Amino acid sequence: MSRSFHATHAARSRLEREDFSDAAVKERRIGRIRAELRQKRKTKRSARHVRRRAGHAPTPVAAIPVRATDRSPFVHHPADEEDVRELLRRLPRGVTDGLAGVALRLGLAASEELAAEDGYEPERDPFTGRASSPLHPGVWGGRLLGRYRPWAAEIELFAFVFDSARPDADLWMPLLRAEALATLAHEVAHHHDHGCRVARGRWIAGHEEAVERHAEAMQHRWTHEIVLPYLRERYPDAVARLERWVERHGGITLPLEEMVDDPRATGRGGLLHATQALFSMRQAFTWLAEGVARGEPAWRTKLSFAAGLRINDRFHDALRVIEGVLRERPDQREALVQRAELLMYLGRHDQALALAAGLVTGDAACREAWRVAMRSAMALRRWRAALHAADELVRIAEVEDQAVTLALLDRAEVRLAAGDVAGARADLARAEAQGWPGTSLFRRIRRRIAAAESGHEEADRRGRRVCRGWWW
Repeated sequence: MSRSFHATHAARSRLEREDFSDAAVKERRIGRIRAELRQKRKTKRSARHVRRRAGHAPTPVAAIPVRATDRSPFVHHPADEEDVRELLRRLPRGVTDGLAGVALRLGLAASEELAAEDGYEPERDPFTGRASSPLHPGVWGGRLLGRYRPWAAEIELFAFVFDSARPDADLWMPLLRAEALATLAHEVAHHHDHGCRVARGRWIAGHEEAVERHAEAMQHRWTHEIVLPYLRERYPDAVARLERWVERHGGITLPLEEMVDDPRATGRGGLLHATQALFSMRQAFTWLAEGVARGEPAWRTKLSFAAGLRINDRFHDALRVIEGVLRERPDQREALVQRAELLMYLGRHDQALALAAGLVTGDAACREAWRVAMRSAMALRRWRAALHAADELVRIAEVEDQAVTLALLDRAEVRLAAGDVAGARADLARAEAQGWPGTSLFRRIRRRIAAAESGHEEADRRGRRVCRGWWW
């Protein structure tokens, strides 16, 4: 990454005075210069900050103050002062040099600031009124779990809110401690990055996506190398209790190490990984716990947990749960549908297609089974079977008056893969009449139709990769 900036205010002023035949082109060029000037200012501020803090002597962990505030029967810091200090002690030497302190706070102001920036009316916990989100049954976390304040060289960790009198209040403590200490590791990475890595020219601190990717990578590494081994060492009974609970109600043995989410969500251009951003293992545990709290039968809670594992791309684990349910209830239809979907995601298309065919024989309106049949048949290049399944999906959508547009686009994909360009264009036209013509789904199919008509079709690449993950 280049660290040279050639934009100047004089260049921007000259460009603003020039005449352009296209005003939009002029505005784009001025916008690029303004963006580079903003980046230049960030870099200069970062360099000044690094120079001011350069030469700090090593900071003993014992000398770093750890302060807890805002304690109440509802405000909890699962990782206490001793946990925080022990993690700081176990981190690589030098990464905490210059750290002025760690503050354990409720984070009321920080949550309100974030809600104001995002421009939305937040959900609030029933105990403190903080802008929060429900994490586990009865447990609330702020929109921010922590932050690093570079001007003060201080880390803030924000509390979880729940009623400590709940019967299951301590069940989730291993996961809450893991989240709190993983957040601490993330913020320490920001501290070290801000004070040391930038000084060596590794990248510019103003490039926020690069800084965030580094912090997420170090959080992931330190969580598995330091945080989780420490929790097993200090809290073995609590960890074992949680693992037994998941095995009993979820139908699978999962160690704590596989219960935590992967924090590496930031991609190039600041884009977020869909699974990490929209779904999480926390959501899977929430569905499981809510089912148990409602008193649902064991097979039902296991199906909910399997669905949570599936949306986290944990296909093998989800299949183990489903097969356990089917051993006890071999004719349970929902479990059979989930098994067919998982076989498809795992690339076992012959098995998935056979199972889906049996399901639609008993229920011709089973949308999920027809979708499995369509995708698996496409992967196996059985175009007649794929088109028959796509026709059925369109028929069901029209009868139920639901998702007709998506069904038509699915059939257009099948027809393109099978070489029926005219049929694909007809489905696209019908879908455009339904709505959403400007979305990426439409644009992708238009491009493929144009490529097919010009003789440059991509050898039904979509047909080969369609079965890995979600379509939309």
